[in-house]
Amino acid sequence: MHLKFKNANTMAYSIVEIENKKYLMDLGSMKGKRYFLGLMPNSITLDMIELTPSDDSFEIKSKPKIGTTTISIMVQPFVALLYRAMESAFISMGLSQQIFMKSILFFLSMILAYLGAVYYEKNSRHNALSRIPEKSKRYRVKFKPNGKRNPVLLFGFLLNIICFGIFYGH
Repeated sequence: MHLKFKNANTMAYSIVEIENKKYLMDLGSMKGKRYFLGLMPNSITLDMIELTPSDDSFEIKSKPKIGTTTISIMVQPFVALLYRAMESAFISMGLSQQIFMKSILFFLSMILAYLGAVYYEKNSRHNALSRIPEKSKRYRVKFKPNGKRNPVLLFGFLLNIICFGIFYGH
C-alpha cells in the first residue's frame, strides 16, 4: 500500500492519499510520541478523517496576500526600537552581569514562545474542525515505523541549549 503525505494548510493536520482516497490525519492524536525523541516505538496510532476527493479546503494554495517577507520588513522598526530599549535597560540596570536575571529572562521567553505555539495550534485545530463535515467517516490507523528515526525534539532541545550558552556569553 502506497501512502502519499502532504502538508495541510493548518498546523494540526496533514493530508494523506491512499488508493485515490483523501484523508485528513490528526497529528495531535498521535500515540507513540517517543518517535520524536529519536526512539523507535512498536507502533504509531493516529486518527484520520475521510475527505471527499473534491474537498480542497485543506490544500495549500498560493496566496497573493501580504507575504511573510513583507510582514517581517514591516515589523523591523518595532524590533529595532524594542532591541534598543532592552539594551539600554540591560546596561543601565546592570542586568547583563546578573546570571540569575538572565536565566529568568531566557526561560520566560521560552515559556512565552511555547504558549504562543500552543495557542496557535489550538486555534488552528478549532478552525480546521469547523471546516470538516459532521458526517465524515473517522478512522483510527496504526502504522509500524520503517526503521527511520526522527529526533526532531532532541534537535530543538539542543538548539535551545546552544542559544542559552550564547545568551550567557554576552
